[in-house]
Amino acid sequence: MTEAPPSAAAPHRTLRRQAICPLVDLHVRTVRPSLLDPRFTGDPWIVQRPDGTLRLCLGDYGLTGIFAAPLDVPGLNGLFQNLRHCRGRRR
Repeated sequence: MTEAPPSAAAPHRTLRRQAICPLVDLHVRTVRPSLLDPRFTGDPWIVQRPDGTLRLCLGDYGLTGIFAAPLDVPGLNGLFQNLRHCRGRRR
């Protein structure tokens, strides 16, 4: 009968280094808030700039530029006001 020779040394063990604290997933899903959201409590409006463009502002911060005639400012502000404060139709 054939026998395997006895091993003189202990079997080789591979060790893997592990962190003391487990890795935490720090991924945060970003959501851009809508100016039409009723929970939004800012004061946005549309103003005319000296260069002839219009600017959608939130407080003192300009969010975006709009190309339109200066006569459109009151109408756009009224439309924006209606969109923000009028309830939509129910389904």
